[in-house]
Amino acid sequence: MSMPRSIRPALVLAALLAAGPGLALAQSFSGGGGGGGGGHGSNDGTIDQRSNRMTVSIRTVPVGQFCLRAVAAIGYDPRSNQRLYAIQFDSGPMTSLGAVAYENAFSSARTEQDAASALASARRDSQPYSRSAGAC
Repeated sequence: MSMPRSIRPALVLAALLAAGPGLALAQSFSGGGGGGGGGHGSNDGTIDQRSNRMTVSIRTVPVGQFCLRAVAAIGYDPRSNQRLYAIQFDSGPMTSLGAVAYENAFSSARTEQDAASALASARRDSQPYSRSAGAC
């Protein structure tokens, strides 16, 4: 049984988070996304554009054997060697896919205020992956 290609990256990331909770990194690129063929889905932005220079770190701590808790998000611009924002929160126990929801929500934040605004959508998007402490 083979999986659709679009699901594989999420499963690989989920496996990495489950195997080593602590830090999840996501590189954020704006633009069309997807492959490089023709005008359909190609990324028109260059990697040097300011909007494409950001790394999001979601800090996590393990909860039981199968869950984690996201406790902070840090946005960083590696080219200018500058931290863009750092925000602390407590997600509550969730599966590792919940951390991916937090990464996605914070990926467009560029300031402390953007990150605070993204926190509400991160909590909403991660809700399906929430667990009780006893379920972990």
